Amino acid sequence: MGGHQTESIPEQQQVTVTVRRQWNDYRSATFRIDDLDDWHWDTISGGVNAVAPQPFVHAYGSCDGKIGGEIAHSGIHGPCPHRIKLCLTKTDNQAVWSEVLRRAGPPPPRRKDKTLETKKLFRGRGLSPATITALVAAGVDAPERLLFLDLNNQKPKGIGPAKLKEIEEYRTRYLPRSAVSEGTGKD
Repeated sequence: MGGHQTESIPEQQQVTVTVRRQWNDYRSATFRIDDLDDWHWDTISGGVNAVAPQPFVHAYGSCDGKIGGEIAHSGIHGPCPHRIKLCLTKTDNQAVWSEVLRRAGPPPPRRKDKTLETKKLFRGRGLSPATITALVAAGVDAPERLLFLDLNNQKPKGIGPAKLKEIEEYRTRYLPRSAVSEGTGKD
């Protein structure tokens, strides 16, 4: 007899994954892991191109490839099947996560949010979150800059009377009285 036969894996023993169109979609479906390709990390979902708060594993599969569940797909681009982008979360796929990572590769390094890091510098200084946000948006990148800022001539944009009062109170704690009065125009 010629030819080589391979045994197929019974369907109940094939590795499956749970997928969604977006990381937080309430709908999910089950796909055979070998029916997905182009594994990668991304923050943009399939379908509506929703932005995720962090990178998630994504892969592509056929819109008619699910073996169970429900997945968001309108089919508005013409007759199915379509190749669609699918999102895989670690929570949904704990049992097979090492295989998912083998296919997608390690997660990308986390980027620090520069605005968030700058806001942390202002914590514990008696300034409200609204004032901190306004200061950072205006380019004040460290609370110490408030000590030397001439508020008569360089009042940051978005700083109204209430926020100005907070800044004055902060300055009063760290500067001699005369320097505070000179910087705000008050005696």
